[in-house]
Amino acid sequence: MLCFTQGSQALERIRADAGVEALIADAGGTPISGLELCWETRLMAGRKRPIYVLLIASSDDQRIWIEALDCGADDVINKPPLTDELYAKLRVAERVVTLQRDLIQLATRDPLTGVHNRRAFFEEATDACRDANSGGRLSAILLDIDRFKAINDHYGHDVGDDALQAVASEAARDGSIVGRLGGDEFSVLLRGYDLSGAVEVAEDLRERLARLRIPSRDGILSLTCSLGTSELELGDTVDDLMKRSDLALYRAKDEGRNRVATPPTGAWLSQRPRQAVSLFRSIGRQPPPANETLERRKGQPPSDAVLARICVVVDLLVEYGLSEEGAAQVMMRRMIAAGVSAPKKGTAPTGWKRLLAWKADFQNGLMGDEATREFENFAASIESIPPHERVERVLEGGLWNRRQGHRGAERRPTLSESGAGG
Repeated sequence: MLCFTQGSQALERIRADAGVEALIADAGGTPISGLELCWETRLMAGRKRPIYVLLIASSDDQRIWIEALDCGADDVINKPPLTDELYAKLRVAERVVTLQRDLIQLATRDPLTGVHNRRAFFEEATDACRDANSGGRLSAILLDIDRFKAINDHYGHDVGDDALQAVASEAARDGSIVGRLGGDEFSVLLRGYDLSGAVEVAEDLRERLARLRIPSRDGILSLTCSLGTSELELGDTVDDLMKRSDLALYRAKDEGRNRVATPPTGAWLSQRPRQAVSLFRSIGRQPPPANETLERRKGQPPSDAVLARICVVVDLLVEYGLSEEGAAQVMMRRMIAAGVSAPKKGTAPTGWKRLLAWKADFQNGLMGDEATREFENFAASIESIPPHERVERVLEGGLWNRRQGHRGAERRPTLSESGAGG
């Protein structure tokens, strides 16, 4: 037990020592009164740090008792306190704080591995992103166990649980903030690390995980993990950081597993148009309900609103490093996956050539002034979106929804309709 003559000294101790679990304060005192000390302590503790506050006050001043409870005191004791009564109340404080810590543990920790659960991890990550945006570095690692389902199927779920515990323990070994996001997927927050530093940490972690040996009835289990890394960019949210880590993890798995990867570049995507479509799906872009998809008559281009979005996304993909043909192929597959009728013949090569013909006519103003304005307005509306977010945000924004029907603007026949297209 420590004693202080001034409330400010007690506050400094509470702020510096996370192990302080109880505070006994006199209702009087200067320059900080006992009531102010109660209030400041409660604000400092917040939801994640239980502190039992006991205030000593005169028994004839009921107003002080009421105000003390309103200011955050857990209990009030008469001045001067009886020794036995004081110790009894401190035993109550110990029980209450222990129960509160248990509740916090249940609410914030994954029961199997002991690391942060998903909600608690994202709360920590949100705070870390806010701090990093104020000046600093922050990176993240997203990892999962390669072929974890096969481990469960072959060795049993009890061994699978042992594997999860071993991976979590290894990931949290250096004191980093680690969360189990679900199943066999974990994330690690790295404060003060840029992307290159995060890659080094991830590679070291990958090697340590590959050296794990987990005993089972069927012999010794060894495992590997795939890891994706990304760095917070200025103005990013935690969702931005985790989405890029997710893309990096996808890349690590696509390139053979048991490796560390960074977010895919335009050159990587341009060589893998199918993977590009899967990447968009992997970050949560699902087709809209069937009643919202645009059904086109054979050979007729989409509505101006939809075509404007198609044109913008193709241009964004080109900026991202794809060729115009590769971008059009990505969009054509995306259209088909979303339930939009394919052009005549229904093949992707024919489809993307027809799409480029529509795009050329549209952007050359050959579909009427109203269609051109639609394109310009939509292009202007995404200028405020950071470049690395634009493609997914545009896709998220209802690219295929029947928000406006075809306006019937005058246009000449497209190249594909005149027989010149694929």
